[in-house]
Amino acid sequence: MCYSYSMDKNILAELRKKKWYLHSPPAVKNELKDLPLEFHGFLADLAKRKSFIGRVEILRLLKILRGNYLIIPVFEVRSLDTNEVFTYEFVSWKFGRFPGYKGIILVEVKGRIKYFIVKYGAKFPIGADCYDSIGTFYSPDNLKKTITVPNKIKNHLRKFLGLPQVHFKKFIDLGILNPDPGMSNNHIDLFAVVIDDDNAQKIDELLAHNPQKSLVLGYELEIVPVTQLHDFIKRCNDGFFLACIARLFSQKVLEISG
Repeated sequence: MCYSYSMDKNILAELRKKKWYLHSPPAVKNELKDLPLEFHGFLADLAKRKSFIGRVEILRLLKILRGNYLIIPVFEVRSLDTNEVFTYEFVSWKFGRFPGYKGIILVEVKGRIKYFIVKYGAKFPIGADCYDSIGTFYSPDNLKKTITVPNKIKNHLRKFLGLPQVHFKKFIDLGILNPDPGMSNNHIDLFAVVIDDDNAQKIDELLAHNPQKSLVLGYELEIVPVTQLHDFIKRCNDGFFLACIARLFSQKVLEISG
């Protein structure tokens, strides 16, 4: 459900410093002011946007296209090299450039990582089943909280796994990923958590009797041996998972031999 609200005064003050905002049509300014609360993150990012990006000057915001989760601002811009005027746009999540976090769960046995846990199920945008890393979106009440507060992520994972008492031995901050900087301003926080074999056994038993299902689209969890990682990488197209694996290798958390 969307709730309307008055634009934050600080955001409005910052926007009014931008020439491109002042030159934008009144209808577009009003549309920005009337955006639902969930789009606060997008507005905060917009207020920080520079007027010059590379060799392009932003002249004004022509229109915005909005869905339930995404928003596309369409700008009129000018090339500093040719003086040509044209339009440019990008895709943003309504929560802004930090919409959430994605990662994987690692299982440790006798001091070594032996398994990893991933999700498999339907993804609406591609219209097919696929492997997916584990994570969620930030909500409007915690937009300013990032991966530096891992407890919120751990609480989400406990709920996600259906095991409120699961113990996480280690939380690994894997940094930020820009999935498609040519199209979107999206930044995702990457992470990995380590659990022990006892907790993995609880998850395995849970999956055998009650496979996890999301509220909207069905999915299942899979516990995969690290020895199968190389073959798994060949058939997994999820960029977040692959980025997590690459950074885990770079930090020497995972061994190539498995």
